[in-house]
Amino acid sequence: MNRIMCAGMCALLALTAVLIAGCGGGGTSGTTTTTGVTLTPLSPAEFVYAANGRSNSISQYCVAVGGALIPLTPATVAAGIGPTVLATDPKGQFLYASNLTDSTLSQYRIGGDGTLTPLSPATVSVASTAPSNGGLSSLTEDASGRFLYAVNSSDNTLHVFTVSSSGALQSGRTIPNVTTSSFVVAHPQLSVLYTGGDTVSQFQIGSDGSLTPLSPATVQTPAGPGFLALTPNGKFAYLGFDGSTTPAQYQVNANGTLSVLDLASSTNTPGATSLPTIDPGSRFVYTIAGGTSGVVLLQDRIGTDGRLTPLTPSALQLGLTEFLSLAYDPSGQFIYVPGPTSNSLVGFLIGSNGTLSTLPMPTVQTGNVPVGVISTRSTLRRRAVQAALSAHAFVIVRRPLP
Repeated sequence: MNRIMCAGMCALLALTAVLIAGCGGGGTSGTTTTTGVTLTPLSPAEFVYAANGRSNSISQYCVAVGGALIPLTPATVAAGIGPTVLATDPKGQFLYASNLTDSTLSQYRIGGDGTLTPLSPATVSVASTAPSNGGLSSLTEDASGRFLYAVNSSDNTLHVFTVSSSGALQSGRTIPNVTTSSFVVAHPQLSVLYTGGDTVSQFQIGSDGSLTPLSPATVQTPAGPGFLALTPNGKFAYLGFDGSTTPAQYQVNANGTLSVLDLASSTNTPGATSLPTIDPGSRFVYTIAGGTSGVVLLQDRIGTDGRLTPLTPSALQLGLTEFLSLAYDPSGQFIYVPGPTSNSLVGFLIGSNGTLSTLPMPTVQTGNVPVGVISTRSTLRRRAVQAALSAHAFVIVRRPLP
């Protein structure tokens, strides 16, 4: 199943994990599930958020020891119409959700117990020239946390917002004619921004959030739409794209420009690679891929030169027919994958060698059928990367303790 077919068939859900102090009230010693299993929150606490596109809400969870998820109270908070992509500021204090249907951004403060409180105003409108409106497919904040960028894939515009000290977004400018743009990604350390889909454009971010093309302005890519991910250490980038079997591989130069390492490889399982995600330690790349045999999760090791080597096994069969997303917890112990048919989250344990095994965790209900991804991890600075489809996203952020 290709990216466009999936986006039309799948509902909308997004996840984000945040590491902060306290969990569900800041001192819960254990929570008993409906199956009679006692779950103890991690310390320091980690939180997971799921954007439910059909119920127009965001679910919020605490991560327990062993990786199980505990719903917070309240279990959901209201969002706009069709929330899809999630992003946070570098310090993990605020969360933003793009609402695909009504072309708005919801904005929240992340409390010490992980619960979300809407800012004032609760939503910010995003202008669109597309006949159907909507189309907000990707969000990212720059490394300084001063600017948020939102791509509208319906009319190929890039919207720039200034982030105030309260976390509220203030609209700045709209950049038109961002050709075939499905993602926007900020470098985790440099003032550099990447946008693209069929091509990848690279820009220097100015002190006012403005964008100046780097030299070269674009980087060579394989054929077909792609979705970019950078390693948290900022050294390498990987582009998943339709029609390949492993992501295209790039080195990130000192000025933020990308240099090709390997445009395409056929060393992994057959399928159409689309959505790469990188672990917090910049050691492994996991890519959601779909083909004639269904959806698989590819597992690759990142070499010291940035080139990918398949792990053993090289891929996990997920038994699904639609593209998914995945999110790391900030410590890099667990991965969460939405189950589109069961409307739940499935957890995986990351082994020391990078291979994944299913967690024996209770089923946790979410919104409907996920698609797309955005993944971020941060300490004092934003440390990871993003790739996004027009319907689903993950964000993983580490927040420094108070």
